[in-house]
This record gives sequence, structure tokens and C-alpha cells, in this order.
Amino acid sequence: MSSATTNPQETESELSLLALPTEILLSVVSFLHEEYGALREFAHCSRRCYLLTFRGRFSGVRLCWRNLADCEPLKPFSDEGMLSSFRGYIRSATVEVRDAGHLPALISLIKQFPNISKLKVSVENSCYFERTLYLATFRLLNTLPFYDNLKKLDLEWSGYHASQYRKGDPKYAYLEAAEYVPNGETVKYEDEFSGFIPLPEPPYKVRNSRKKQYKFRMAQYVQAQRDFLGPYITETKFLKGLAEIRLPKELKSLGLGIQHAELHLLSLINCTTVDTLVLTGAEELKYTMNPANPTKILQFPAIKKLVLVPSTDKLANYFYRLASQFPNVESFKLIPWAYPDVDFNGLPNFPKLRHLETFWPTDPEVGDYRPSDIEGWLRFRFRFGEWTDLRSVKFRGHADKLYHRPDEHRYGSLICNVEKKDGEYLLNWTTCKW
Repeated sequence: MSSATTNPQETESELSLLALPTEILLSVVSFLHEEYGALREFAHCSRRCYLLTFRGRFSGVRLCWRNLADCEPLKPFSDEGMLSSFRGYIRSATVEVRDAGHLPALISLIKQFPNISKLKVSVENSCYFERTLYLATFRLLNTLPFYDNLKKLDLEWSGYHASQYRKGDPKYAYLEAAEYVPNGETVKYEDEFSGFIPLPEPPYKVRNSRKKQYKFRMAQYVQAQRDFLGPYITETKFLKGLAEIRLPKELKSLGLGIQHAELHLLSLINCTTVDTLVLTGAEELKYTMNPANPTKILQFPAIKKLVLVPSTDKLANYFYRLASQFPNVESFKLIPWAYPDVDFNGLPNFPKLRHLETFWPTDPEVGDYRPSDIEGWLRFRFRFGEWTDLRSVKFRGHADKLYHRPDEHRYGSLICNVEKKDGEYLLNWTTCKW
């Protein structure tokens, strides 16, 4: 890569840096690879350093409704931009909008990145539009040139801000921010409510009808949203629409942050490639039943890894037959909300479970349990033929249960490794980072 043209404003140290061979600069980049802060400072030394470090610093783009109206940060990827040659190195994209009508404009911008394999779509004002939004989003995503190459797809309908929407000012309408996503970095932003007004509450005669409430809510939004989502659909039409959904051919992981996701899982019935399912945000967990026989629980045998992050502490009834819904789960991760109504012995009995990540059990009367208590519960399940293939149990953030709060273990995780030898189960405790 040729060096950038210098200018009179550059300092003597910057000019010296520009004179170094590319091989030496790449060695510096390699040395700083694990120190993100130092790598960022090095990148700001010159245009040449910025280009040399770009692949090591960024792996994706994030477009959302905040701050900017013209997606200025994406312009360097245009044909004449200095980052045009890096479009093929962008592997992930996150699209976040307040209102669903903004999705088409933002989704069209990521078509320029041919090698995206991870995509997250988040819509905040989705409380009343879950069904139509799900079908409309898949119709839109099917237009992406890299759709069949997606390996990870996350859809998140939060619905937390259903009582507010952005004013119809054109400068807020579609493209309000874009940025590059750091490798291995999680970026958090404080919420803003400027430019929003409350939505009117529906009259009493509307509240008892889903169809009337849908029409009432839709009337509060701009025409772009009404065109994108379309009219209200019944559950029967929704089931027909689910049958027409075509998932990406190479999809391995599907994440659904939807409050009522049990019907949405029907799109997985004929899918054999998805082996990881992530369910987040559900305020009520229900089984996915067979539409032809509502008393029969459907099975998803292709799912090997299941992650649950519910927004409820009512888990006992759902866990009772969860292993019937997902009979081949080998890895189960549970991040509970508050204190769930199940204890360690109430976790699902997946017959092929090898790796478990869950909460550290507590009792208001007893307090925190000790590792020896966990060992007793594990041996109890082994004795009755449960979890016989288990190899590890991880308790995130509880390394201090093994060590009495030394600094190096305070924020780590505690792992119980399980080894079966001569018919006996050997348990060994260790710690790790988060």
C-alpha cells in the first residue's frame, strides 16, 4: 500500500513515521494487536497508519437512528473512498431503528459489503407489529446479495418504546448514524428521547381487538412504515407466511429477541443447518405446538446449542418438557432474570447435555451455596441417569466461591469440569475469565 501524501502541517515525528517501510509498520501493528487502545493511537498517526490498522481494528458496521442524518462514516467505502478496498473485510452488520419503516433504507446500505456473515436487526417500536414485522423483515433480507451466506442472524423486537415515536422531521427520517464496530468490543450507548412525542392511547372500544388496535397504532406512523408492514394479518395467515420463509442456506445460528417467539420458531421445522438457537426477551415462555395438532409439542432435533435469556422468572413450567422440544441439545446456557422459580435440580434434563452454563443457586434462608453443594446435586442427577454425558458446568461471575475474593478471581467465572473414569464421576473446579 503506497504511503499517503504529506503536507506542511505534519509534525517531524509523523514525517519520520511515514518514511518507514511498510514491513516495519506492519510489525508494529502485529505487536500492538492485543492492545486495542495503543493500536487506535497508532492508527491516528497518519492516513497510512489508519489504513494499515483498519483490518485489525474493525470487523463490522453499525447503522442506527442516532446522531447523523447522512451516514457520513460509510462514505469512505464508496467507489472513490479511501476504504473502498476494505469492503470485502467487513464481516458483520448491525441495523438498529426505532420504527420498522426505516429498515429498507438502512438495509440497502449494507448491500455494498459482499462478505457479511453476521447480521443483527433491531426494531424498538415493535410491540404491536411482531407478526407482520417478522414476515416483512425476511422479505427484505432476501434481497441482500449475501443473504444465503449468512451464518448468524439475530432479530430483536424490543417493544420497550411502544409509547413514543420520532417526529416526522425529514432530517430524522432514515439514516441517523453509522460507524465501524471494533473487533471484540462491545459498545454501549445511552438512550436519547429528544425529538419524540407520546403516542395517544387507543379508546376503550379498540383495546379488546388486536386487529383494531393494530390499525389504530399503525395510523400513528409515517407512510413508509405502513407500506413496509402492510395490513393486519390473522394467526392463520401468519402461519402460512411462516411456511414461505426461506432461511439462508448457510445459516448456523438464529437469535430471536421476541416476546412471543413460540410461533416464529415454525420457520425452523424444515431447516437442518441451524444448530444454535438464542431466545431472549420473552416475558412468557411457551412451547411451540404443532399447528395441525395443538396438543403435540413440536421437536427441533437439529438444535445442538440453546441459549435462554428470558425477561421473566417463571421458568418451572417451561422447563418441565423443554427437553422434549429440543431433544439433542448438547450445550445449554441460561441467563435468568432476577431469581427464577427453579433451583439447580429443576433445570431441564437434556439427555445429550455436555456443557451447561447457568446461575449460582441461592436460598433466601440458607444464603449462597458452596461448591460441595453443587457436587452433591450433580452426583444426585448422575445417580438417576441424568446428564450422563455432562463435561462442564460454568457459573459466570462466581469465581469467588472457590477463592475468597482475591482480585484476580473477583470478576471471573467458576467452572466445574466433569470426567467419567471407571464408572465414577470426577469433579474438578477451576476458574476462568468471563
